[in-house]
Amino acid sequence: MNLPGLTAEASLYRTRRPYCGSASDYGGVPSNETIIPVYFPGPDTQAACSNCLEGCATALAECSAAAMVPLAGCVFPPLCPAAAAAAGAALAACDTANLLCTLRCEVLRCCPKVCGFPNPLNPGEGCCDEGEHCVDQSDPNARDGCCPSNQSVCGGTCCLPGESCCGDQCLPVGASCANGTICWAPSHVCGGECCPPFNRCCNGQCCKSPYQICDPTTGACTNAPRRPSFCRAGWTECLGQCCPPGKQCCYGGCYEPYQCIH
Repeated sequence: MNLPGLTAEASLYRTRRPYCGSASDYGGVPSNETIIPVYFPGPDTQAACSNCLEGCATALAECSAAAMVPLAGCVFPPLCPAAAAAAGAALAACDTANLLCTLRCEVLRCCPKVCGFPNPLNPGEGCCDEGEHCVDQSDPNARDGCCPSNQSVCGGTCCLPGESCCGDQCLPVGASCANGTICWAPSHVCGGECCPPFNRCCNGQCCKSPYQICDPTTGACTNAPRRPSFCRAGWTECLGQCCPPGKQCCYGGCYEPYQCIH
């Protein structure tokens, strides 16, 4: 078998983090993907799964040994039909018990949360931990598509620890949310909209410019009384400084119009 990036012909160790090769690697229909991740629970769950399955294997060995006891005094089993029949029935019962034990492990220990297609030949594949969210397997904030229970999922995306949702987006720490729109610092939320940092909030309304004030009589934004400007003609006064023609006053400084939030 030849998989991109993998050079070993065989492995001496069984892995619970398998890789899937594209169809083109096996002479089938070409695929755009070569190696893709597989849903898998965390190491604690995998350890519990392994211990449970090992317990089933030990119980099967002990049961099979006990099933052979009736044949202990029989040198040639065909001459001991009763003992052979008893041993056969006991071995069949051991196999049935082992099957039930294995299924119980795969359901209760190996696959707490189904996110893909469970693989009975590789217990745990296609599963996440209990309480985790199933997201895209390439999500950078998740573990092979398993988003931890202490992280939010917004619009199918696993957010970073500490982030919450703003609509379908992850809301970064320090930012605020205004009706599903992320309001970045140092802006502030006013009446459900994102207000520029130096624009006043007046009765739930964001004033249109830093020069407007909240009129206590009308409760609305109004232009502040203007005083003579100390800036030269064509220039704009901006909180103690002068912006040249073409620049706009926002964030307490002079910026290109496209840099200012409206």
